[in-house]
Amino acid sequence: GTDRQPAQLIQVQVLLRHGARSPISVLPGSFADQHTFFCDLSSEVEFRVEHWPETFRVSDATSGRKKHREWRPALVASSGNATCMPGQLVDVGYQQHFAIGQHLRRSYGKAFKNWSWSLLSPLPSSVYARSTDYGRTRASLAAFLDELLELSQSYAHLRQGLPVHMEVYEQKEEEVMLGVGLHASARGTNEGSQVGGSAAKDGTETDGPCPRATWLHSKQAAAFAPARGIMRELKRLFGPAIEHMTVTQVADVIYSRSCDRGTLPCGFGGCMSVPLAWRILKDVDRLFCERYTGRKGGADSTRLAFQPFMAEIVERMRTVSEAQDATGPTPQIVAFGGHDTVIAPIAAALGFFDCKWPPFASRIVFELWRQPSGKMSVRVLFNGKPVTGLIPGCGSGELCPLVAFERHVQQLLDGHSSFEAACRLNDRE
Repeated sequence: GTDRQPAQLIQVQVLLRHGARSPISVLPGSFADQHTFFCDLSSEVEFRVEHWPETFRVSDATSGRKKHREWRPALVASSGNATCMPGQLVDVGYQQHFAIGQHLRRSYGKAFKNWSWSLLSPLPSSVYARSTDYGRTRASLAAFLDELLELSQSYAHLRQGLPVHMEVYEQKEEEVMLGVGLHASARGTNEGSQVGGSAAKDGTETDGPCPRATWLHSKQAAAFAPARGIMRELKRLFGPAIEHMTVTQVADVIYSRSCDRGTLPCGFGGCMSVPLAWRILKDVDRLFCERYTGRKGGADSTRLAFQPFMAEIVERMRTVSEAQDATGPTPQIVAFGGHDTVIAPIAAALGFFDCKWPPFASRIVFELWRQPSGKMSVRVLFNGKPVTGLIPGCGSGELCPLVAFERHVQQLLDGHSSFEAACRLNDRE
């Protein structure tokens, strides 16, 4: 008999959450000097970051204009040391994405080794990179690509086409990765209901890019109520001002400190206990679960708001699959730098969200394979675990026909003929 040709990997799309960072918020009433986040970089990270201004070119996705962006974390100028500003990528956050890049490069074995050689041709034709316009996401994406493509190796300067282009949207509402119509509603609810009660606004925006997604998202947010007893205990520890914090903001302080080997926060009423911290973190799991899969608007708003981004991912699969010819596959690497509020809803829209707050450096990988028959198949992994079989219409195996995957993405519009039609609010709503 004749040897059967194996399937060929022709494209990989990776969606990343940024790595470990300093917390975005400070707990009112907590002792500010109890734990300090330092953003000094190790020699390995510093060596790589030093070359990134020449390795990467950041431009606005809309205008194409080059943008100056920093690759190092921002520091508190008055501290006199490397104290981080809020929301800054710390050294271990860079290291997390070096590790992911190395893991994926090794996992793809021979296929990626062949790609590495082909990448000696102009890089922009083989690599597409886009990040939300935050220092922590841009630097995480750069760290991932640096290791994935071995851009810090001694021969890297021989690569044609450097620098690698990285796009950002200066106007955040233009970035479909964040969910169309959810940017304003997320701002309005301050990324989740307040610890002391709902933060959802009564006057929901209905003139944004997707009024129905905004309305459904706000309706679900208004339905969330923090677990009983949490607020009472937090007020005892930190005072009444903590009522204005959201449960995600409180949890963010806990989680960021734990990743930085810090202790739980303390206030004038004492220190947070481990059981209380776990209750808060579990409540954030519940918030994320309801926000993106809830029956009071969460699931419907997620499917609708993130359909354009999923349609973009499918279109990129279609483009590379149709470009194939008898000479063999043209490799393509697509990488997106985002947040927990990108990872969770995409997982929910595709049916494999585990209802847990995505940790730092979470990732979703979309692989495009060409079968010996010529047909295209998709394999999806969530933090390294195959989840293709959980996507509706894909069957139980690890590979899903591209046509079936594309059909599910179209069905996110709930039967409407277009995204614009699906976004309209009807009289009953």
